[in-house]
Amino acid sequence: MRYGLIGEKLGHSWSKVIHESFGIYTYELKELAPAELAGFLSAREFAGINVTIPYKKTVMPMLDEIAEDAASVGAVNTVPHSRWLPARRTRLALGQAVCCC
Repeated sequence: MRYGLIGEKLGHSWSKVIHESFGIYTYELKELAPAELAGFLSAREFAGINVTIPYKKTVMPMLDEIAEDAASVGAVNTVPHSRWLPARRTRLALGQAVCCC
């Protein structure tokens, strides 16, 4: 998976439709059981992922670094592989997409 969303149950998610509507990249939904989460993150076989419930807090101790904004709210939305500095970036990312597309 290059880009996508991880969570436990994703059948309700519109993330794939929304991300792929920009026509820039393929976006996958990856359902992970709690026992699979650490292995998925440690493999780092992604360019960037979004994190949804129930893992927004669970992933934090599994990461190398946490951005100040994520630490201040105690949850992670985005894990970029290149910097491995997870953050809360939903508002910023959506704002950039709307402004630039």
